[in-house]
Amino acid sequence: MAGFSPVIGKIFGIPLQLHWTFVLLLIFSLISPVLFAYIVLLFAFVTIHEIAHSVTAKRNGIGVKRIVLYPLGGGSLIDMNKVTPDLEFRISAVGPLSNIFMGGILGLVVIFLPFGYLRSFVQLLFLVNILLGVLNIVPAFPLDGGRILRSFLQSRYRRFKDQTSATFFVSKISSVCAGGSFAIAIVSLFMPGSSESYRILLSFSFLIVAFYIYAGNKSELYSSYANKLSERVKISDVLSKDYALVDGSDPISELHKYAKDGILKPVLYKEGGKFFMVSKVQINLSQRRSSEPRISEFGAEIPVLLHNPSVKDVLNAIWLEQTPGAVVMRGNAIRGLITRQHLEYIIALHSSQKL
Repeated sequence: MAGFSPVIGKIFGIPLQLHWTFVLLLIFSLISPVLFAYIVLLFAFVTIHEIAHSVTAKRNGIGVKRIVLYPLGGGSLIDMNKVTPDLEFRISAVGPLSNIFMGGILGLVVIFLPFGYLRSFVQLLFLVNILLGVLNIVPAFPLDGGRILRSFLQSRYRRFKDQTSATFFVSKISSVCAGGSFAIAIVSLFMPGSSESYRILLSFSFLIVAFYIYAGNKSELYSSYANKLSERVKISDVLSKDYALVDGSDPISELHKYAKDGILKPVLYKEGGKFFMVSKVQINLSQRRSSEPRISEFGAEIPVLLHNPSVKDVLNAIWLEQTPGAVVMRGNAIRGLITRQHLEYIIALHSSQKL
């Protein structure tokens, strides 16, 4: 299920991907037409929020690989290596502003609607947009407010010129926000003058926010440190020759040649000028079928980097493409393969040496 995150279309040339948790939420919402309509509209608001981020980035010459939509928000995969603090401020701020703008329009619509069910529903959508806008300016990762604060600190204060130091400072605030949200979740359970169902719903909501901030904060902090430490790593430290180049049309059973003790070495094949990587495939030759699948059915496209890229460029390419590795070329020849697992191991090793 974790891998089921379908691409549902493109907006301004940017692939729009629905995370599997949002898919589950949509399926669950089918129990009620009203709930389903609410979730669909929430999906639309989150999409507009992320489009605002992505369009701002594209207009400033920054590449956007895809938009991923989650129940609590979304994520735009943007090439952050080229983003200055001032530009990060603008990209981050436009998202919450879009929600507040939509909330303002819905608020005006509510004024002219007669009292009744439709007015109540539109009023709920108004509140949702305002809450989304306000929540996203909370100065905590992975919310937009965390990036707004980081870019502000980098632009205004010399001690925070380095992104890692600014990220570390905002990360501390994020931990406080996550702890505060968790505390509110506990206190909400014992709030007097409210029904039990209301207390549980409120507590559950703050608990989700606490977990979202905690997990996103850890991810942002790791990403920042990884980028910083990658500057100390040489490309030769992460480049591997231990891979196999095969024909994608070969049957999957051919991969047994490249497995030792049940572990498969990275396998590459080329198709249409692109490279694909096969890894972690379980091979069981005792279960042969009359129509055996081809190796190409198990491959994931990986980025191709030319000449002598920096490790930071490789890390960024793997993150943007969400792939298990990258190929480094020299002319028409493969110089070597960099796997995500090995790259993260080397960076973690440098981290421990630094500590």
